[in-house]
Amino acid sequence: MIGLLGITVEVAGRTITTTAGDTFPQDVSPRLTSYEHTIVATGGFESCTLAFVAEDVAEALTWADRLFSAVTCRGPDVDVIWRGRIHQVTMTVAGRTRSYSLDGVANRVRCRYTTVLGTPGVTAATSNAASVALYGVRDAVISLGTLNLASAQALRDAYLADRAFPRGQGATTLETSSAGGGVEITLACVGLYYTLDQVVLGRTDTTTEATTAQIATLISGIGLVNALLLNALATPTPVDGVIQTRKIEADTTYRTAIEQRLGMGNTSGQRYAWGVYEDGALLIKVWAPNTAGARRYHLRLADSVILTDLGAPVEPWQARPDIMAEDADLISLAPPSGAVESPSSFYVERVTFGVDTGGMRLSLEPSDNTNLTARLARVS
Repeated sequence: MIGLLGITVEVAGRTITTTAGDTFPQDVSPRLTSYEHTIVATGGFESCTLAFVAEDVAEALTWADRLFSAVTCRGPDVDVIWRGRIHQVTMTVAGRTRSYSLDGVANRVRCRYTTVLGTPGVTAATSNAASVALYGVRDAVISLGTLNLASAQALRDAYLADRAFPRGQGATTLETSSAGGGVEITLACVGLYYTLDQVVLGRTDTTTEATTAQIATLISGIGLVNALLLNALATPTPVDGVIQTRKIEADTTYRTAIEQRLGMGNTSGQRYAWGVYEDGALLIKVWAPNTAGARRYHLRLADSVILTDLGAPVEPWQARPDIMAEDADLISLAPPSGAVESPSSFYVERVTFGVDTGGMRLSLEPSDNTNLTARLARVS
């Protein structure tokens, strides 16, 4: 095995496409010192943090230029266990830290303001093409006070100039002599679903339509702006969404618009689980407790084992949310009719898997995030 217990991580290009990649993607697996990812029932691949040692400061500095690069992580069985984009790069050398992040970056900006007559106004959007090419469209809508159009445009342009590209956080001096032969690099990544926060929209159409059909339209629309997700829903596509107006308030992010609709559940009063996983498509399904024949995890905390209904082992890096977990070490009465959980079982809302030089760890978190959390640890 290479890297940490066979976990492999490849960093490819930051081309704004669903198939972003370099001719020779960079494999950082042999140098990994720690790895952790989270997956949630309403979002899919959520976050991933990985650390490795650069050969020297010169190499470390090149990583500051890798923001928004595509990251693909695989388990020892070569299946994809997480996929997303780099959101922040942190370099640590001689006890000093320097970070570059996409937080606050905006490359398409418009301003809302009010004229002296009390009339609401909004400028046209202006963008920075070079930044868009690197990081995709990242909208910002700033609200100003009483201004005229020319003043609002000037402030819009100044805001864009200040926010179009990442800026370093914290002051430090990097010297080859102080690096001691290596600099620790930490990459903080976000899943593709969370790139839906980058773009805003508004829709005045007040006709009604099933929420699931509206989501399909929204996913197709975001694909015309940032082609990071597949522009069609994963199959099978649910058709039992609640009927709701198509209107969307101005300056609403795509993610918020989608969650407002999916959060209503279906026409049977059942909750949805949704997210973007390895194939890059938005998957929507009825959550596990309301799905007939849905599989379960059987936990044996005494020996840190997870089994399927058929008794097959589930490796820690393979664990996913939106599943019922049952503690085989606890025996309880059957829950009341209609109850989701019992003293020995709970719905898994979030999965956190990590590995470092000390071994692997897995956390299965319930939806209410209480202390009813199953934690399994395995030493390397």
